[in-house]
Amino acid sequence: MNGSIVQRVLNFASGKQIYIYDSNGTKSTIQDPKFSGTRLLRSPEQNCVLSGVNNETVAGEETLEGYRTVRLAAGPGGEMILWFALDYGCAPIRERAGWSTGGVNDSHLVRLTPGEPDSEIFADPQDYQELPPSRVNPGPPGRPQRPFAASEDAYYYAHRPK
Repeated sequence: MNGSIVQRVLNFASGKQIYIYDSNGTKSTIQDPKFSGTRLLRSPEQNCVLSGVNNETVAGEETLEGYRTVRLAAGPGGEMILWFALDYGCAPIRERAGWSTGGVNDSHLVRLTPGEPDSEIFADPQDYQELPPSRVNPGPPGRPQRPFAASEDAYYYAHRPK
């Protein structure tokens, strides 16, 4: 992984959000009421569209990787294309983002296992050290602090669970 940072992000219906870094045993937890409820949950009944988020529009249905998917265009100019499995609760199958520089970021499903996931995936590791974002993910050594670190830390301190 040579220098890569791997994180898990847990988003709970209550608005609690935990960024977990298993590689160094740290986490950063916030509780923001404006993200509570099911506002950010995709539903096959709504073609997996999140209304009011990323200007998502349905661009069609197709079979991709053997799954019946809905294809969404997202972003102000439709520069992102998202595919979600309609028969598997809007499981993400593929995502393609085009950049103004001509580059493309392409993510795709590696494995989809139907059924309930292992509850350990969603466990809040109690033995991990709780830190603000600037200390959990400081960026590469020898480089200046990430540009938004101060505002991320301010948000963190204002929204930490009691």
